[in-house]
Amino acid sequence: MVDHKSESSEDEEDILDLKNDEGWEDVEPDIEHVDFVSLFSDANFDNLPDMLAHMKKKYDFDLAKVKLDLSE
Repeated sequence: MVDHKSESSEDEEDILDLKNDEGWEDVEPDIEHVDFVSLFSDANFDNLPDMLAHMKKKYDFDLAKVKLDLSE
């Protein structure tokens, strides 16, 4: 009689053993590009501070102030 339980656990241990994973580095970096879109237009920005400054200057809308006012 074959003990399938012990074979299964050995296979699982081999899969989880990361010592033998040489050569499996990611080809692509794990960095994702995120666009921030203005609430009032289709303008896209690479970072949040630029988007907030745009909305404040062009639309006189200060999201940080609104958030602060609503949290009081």
